[in-house]
Amino acid sequence: MNRKKYYLYQLFNELMPIYPLYLLLFESKGLTVTQISLLLAIWSLPGIVLEIPSGILADRWSRKNLIVLGAILKALCYLFWFFSEGFLLYAIGFILWGVGGSFASGSEEALLYDSLKTDGQEDSYDKVLGKGRFISGVSTIAASIIGGVIGKGFGFEAALLLSIISGILSGTVALAFQEKNLYRERLQELSEEKEDATLRNALGFLLHNKEIMLFTLMTLLVITTAGILDEYDQLIAKEYGLTVSAIGIWTAIRFALIAFGSYMAHGLRTMIEKIFRMKDIMYQVGSLCMVAAGLLIIAGLVRHFGIMVLYGLYYLIMAAGSVMQEDYVQQKIEAEGRSTVHSLISLSQNLYGMICYGLFGFLLTRTDLHGGLVWCGVYIVFWTLVLGALYLFYSKSSIFHREI
Repeated sequence: MNRKKYYLYQLFNELMPIYPLYLLLFESKGLTVTQISLLLAIWSLPGIVLEIPSGILADRWSRKNLIVLGAILKALCYLFWFFSEGFLLYAIGFILWGVGGSFASGSEEALLYDSLKTDGQEDSYDKVLGKGRFISGVSTIAASIIGGVIGKGFGFEAALLLSIISGILSGTVALAFQEKNLYRERLQELSEEKEDATLRNALGFLLHNKEIMLFTLMTLLVITTAGILDEYDQLIAKEYGLTVSAIGIWTAIRFALIAFGSYMAHGLRTMIEKIFRMKDIMYQVGSLCMVAAGLLIIAGLVRHFGIMVLYGLYYLIMAAGSVMQEDYVQQKIEAEGRSTVHSLISLSQNLYGMICYGLFGFLLTRTDLHGGLVWCGVYIVFWTLVLGALYLFYSKSSIFHREI
């Protein structure tokens, strides 16, 4: 995979003017917060069914082809939304988007890593991944600004049309990728290996080493919260008093912070190592999560427009943590299928997401969105401390690095 093509794909894949508007679109059609939470849960459903099969398919067939299919299905989602007047077509659209997401999930990261490894540049993975996410973030910023202007001047339908075009363009760029699949090449040399071995090896990788298992749980229970809150961001911004056009601008600012967080991940990790002499990745990510939780709690307690900067910094820190965890996992994978390992993590995130969307929807019947931010911050603190304590306990044990 040529780096420039990868960056161009990231550009078009996130250039979706409907991003800052689709929750407002649902609300304009009369959907309640509970119905919107149900739609978000439905969005996660295809990942539960297809995440692992698509990961195995990517490792054994073609990562490039699944990326292309994912882009096409995403465009089809917006096409359904264009004609929707109620819950059903929005739900169908989310199913298509979810299927496409499961196809691309893991395929992008695995194709990028194997491409770099083929060229002997795998040590630069976190930098390339961070830059790619930075470009996608900048693209989202542009889409957010365009979406805010178009939504106010021309309506939600115009934003949907532009998003469809961008989805088609991202799929076209992906067609130009060069397939790189070191796992498939190894399987061709070991033709006797059964297909279910791909899944067994990936599960073994995540579960048989306590260090990897605890770090994966940190990813699932803590870092993933940013992706869940992200889906409520437009409503949170509205509760802070922003108008539709201002929400578009705020979304651009928030995605700028996320983009910079991804871009800064490598440098931030180096800085933590030098200043705090903290070399263990678990403690680095855990410290970042504790800071992010504190910012989130303050943002929920101080219900003032000016405090939104702290809410935005929460996303910046979590974006850096996400890149750090992705680099850690990819560097640790040896003979396992990269897409399948990533799909297992994504599956757990989707299951976790479905539960959290339901719980958050229920929570919002007892408190407002600001209260939800406070509870989310407390939740992050709890799990960071629990997982950190377990990591510390096992790290002092002689069996820490042995397989279980």
